[in-house]
Amino acid sequence: LKYHRYFKAWYESPEDASECLQKFFGWYNTEHRHINLGLMTPETVHQGKDKSVAKKRAAVLKQAFEAYPERFPKSGPRLPVPADSVGINVPVVRKSIPVLG
Repeated sequence: LKYHRYFKAWYESPEDASECLQKFFGWYNTEHRHINLGLMTPETVHQGKDKSVAKKRAAVLKQAFEAYPERFPKSGPRLPVPADSVGINVPVVRKSIPVLG
């Protein structure tokens, strides 16, 4: 939060601080893609749209691989897999699944 563009070193009033935090949390929940959510936003996951978004991403990656396989020299494209559970300061093991498999 401290390094985000909505953070100020000094707030003029509690209302000013509240307005900045509302902007930050709006961005964080609706625009910021989280690695532990499979690069989805919390809003996408909470609304249950994550599976359809992942399916669309897989289709686009598959098309990209078929059109330009040289851009994927080691293997085909892979989608990040959301963590089974998320938390603060929890060690993370990242997985991915092959798009073409």
